[in-house]
Amino acid sequence: WKFNYNTLEWTFIGGVTSSSQTGSSTWPSARYLGAQWIDNGGTLWMFGGWGVLADGNNVSDILVNIKGHVYNVFRLGWLNDLWTYSTSTNTWTQINAANPPVARQSGYSIYDPRDDSLYLFAGSYAASQFCNDVQRYDKTLKTWQYLGFGNCGGWILSYGNKGEFNSTNIPGARCMGAGFFYAGFLFAFSGWGSRGTLFNIGVRIDSC
Repeated sequence: WKFNYNTLEWTFIGGVTSSSQTGSSTWPSARYLGAQWIDNGGTLWMFGGWGVLADGNNVSDILVNIKGHVYNVFRLGWLNDLWTYSTSTNTWTQINAANPPVARQSGYSIYDPRDDSLYLFAGSYAASQFCNDVQRYDKTLKTWQYLGFGNCGGWILSYGNKGEFNSTNIPGARCMGAGFFYAGFLFAFSGWGSRGTLFNIGVRIDSC
C-alpha cells in the first residue's frame, strides 16, 4: 500500500491479498514486526520479523479447532531474511546476505547516512527471549558484521557512568523500542525486555 499525505488516500500497489502466504523468490512471506530502513537512494529494506515459514527451524504449528476438527493452518517462526523494495518498479528483491543475525522480531532499525549502513540492535528471537547485540549490514560487501555489545539469550548488562562511552557498557536485552541516528551517533530508547522489564532509559552507541 501507498499513502498520499496530501490527499489522505491509500493506493493498493500489489501483492497477495489472501493471508498467511509463504512468499516466493520475488515476494516476502507474510509477517509482522520486521526491521525496516530507507537508504539515501530511497530504497526500502526489510529484515526478519515473525511470519509464515515454508519450512525450517524456529517453527510453531498453529492449530485451529473448528467444531471438533483440528486443522493445521500454517507454520510460523522467526525470520532472518533480508529484502529490498524498489518504489520505482514496485518489486521486491531478496538479498543473499552473508553472516545473517539470529532470526528475530521487533529489533531497533537504525540507518547511518554517512556510510550508507544498516544497523540492527536487539530484538526478540523466541518467546520471552531477547537480544542486546549490535549488527551492521555492509551493502557493498553484502554481509552482516557482529559489532558486539551483547548476544541473544543473555541477561548481561552494564550501564557504566551516564554520558560516558566505555567498551564494557552493555545495554539490557530488549525489543519494541525506538532507534534513530542523530549527530553522528546511534540512539536507542525504551523497550520491553527479559523478566517483564520495561525500559525507559536511552543508550547512545558509537558506530565509528
